[in-house]
Amino acid sequence: MRSLAHVSLVASAILMGCTAPTRPHGGLQPAPALPDISGMSWMSGERLLVVHDSKRGEGELSRGRVGLLLLPTGPAGVHYRPLDVSWPATGASHDLESVARLPGTQRMLLAESGDDGDGPDTPRLFLAELR
Repeated sequence: MRSLAHVSLVASAILMGCTAPTRPHGGLQPAPALPDISGMSWMSGERLLVVHDSKRGEGELSRGRVGLLLLPTGPAGVHYRPLDVSWPATGASHDLESVARLPGTQRMLLAESGDDGDGPDTPRLFLAELR
């Protein structure tokens, strides 16, 4: 199992844009153009689930809000794949702040602050499952 210090160090390198271009691995894309990450949670092995907060810039609302990172196990670098999310009828989140995995499951809580500029500021929690 990876130590917390190792994951923190790798996460710091990811957030600072220190990744190497590589070939796709298992459907994941190289991560040099990785979107801003507002939260991450370890899923298994070298896999992390990440969430992205929206910015008020052009085209931001159409970007994905959840993705999967594969940590490097060699010189291939970090890989990333955006994930499709089936949002509830209350609407998609564009303001995800964090993610927390429920231990021993593929379920996680996605937390939003509710400050996306679309109506009243109402924070929400989403229960999601990685399939």
